[in-house]
Amino acid sequence: MTVSPVHDEFWDTPGLLRASQALNTDACWALIAGQTTGRIGFLHEGLVTLFPLNCIVDDRGVYFRTSEGGIIASSHLAQAAFQLDQVDTATRSGWTVLINGPIKRITDPGHLKTLWGSRAEEPWAPGQRNVFFGIKPGKISGRRVHPAH
Repeated sequence: MTVSPVHDEFWDTPGLLRASQALNTDACWALIAGQTTGRIGFLHEGLVTLFPLNCIVDDRGVYFRTSEGGIIASSHLAQAAFQLDQVDTATRSGWTVLINGPIKRITDPGHLKTLWGSRAEEPWAPGQRNVFFGIKPGKISGRRVHPAH
């Protein structure tokens, strides 16, 4: 038995009522400046792996805490991505920013002092999360979608 998909009034006009615009670098940083959650993507054992994370956006970088012996800390992160976004389902609008580049462990004492002193949410994941990693983008891109009015 096959089930037919439900077709709404917009089925035959995909995207005609929607608008999309690319965001420049400054707009991307302005949007993510106050964000506290995002997703990291990287290869782990040959598979693309994604995790939601609490984060700190500071000085055109994104930083997060993780555990010393966890998957992130023990993975090769030379080619990784970090995505932050905001969605409003009521208006069918939102934006997304994608940062690509290597993710590195933060070891500089001055930088660690700044990160530990920042007003950031505690990680939602359980366990001790006392190792900071960060991404300074090789590339940053973003897109905003909204009604086409």
